Amino acid sequence: MQPLYCSHVSLRKKGGPNAIANVKVIEGVFSKEQKVQFIEKITEAMIEVEGEGMRPYTWVVIEEVKQGDWAIGGKPVYPKVKSNIP
Repeated sequence: MQPLYCSHVSLRKKGGPNAIANVKVIEGVFSKEQKVQFIEKITEAMIEVEGEGMRPYTWVVIEEVKQGDWAIGGKPVYPKVKSNIP
C-alpha cells in the first residue's frame, strides 16, 4: 500500500458565507485528474454538512509543496513521483 502524501484539509469560514478547504500535497504526486477528484469530493462533503446553498461559496485550494520541504518525524519526504502525470 502506497502512503497518501496529503497533509490535511483545513476548513474554515472567513467573515462571510465562504467555506475554504485548503489541501496541501507534495508536488508531482497527484495527477490533474486526482486533484479534480479531491475538489469534487471535498465540495460534496461540505455540501453534505452545510447544505446545497453553500455550493457557490465553497472554495477548495490545492497547494503543492516541493519535495524535501515536507517532513514526517523530522525527516524530509521524497516520494516516488508518477511518470505519467501530465
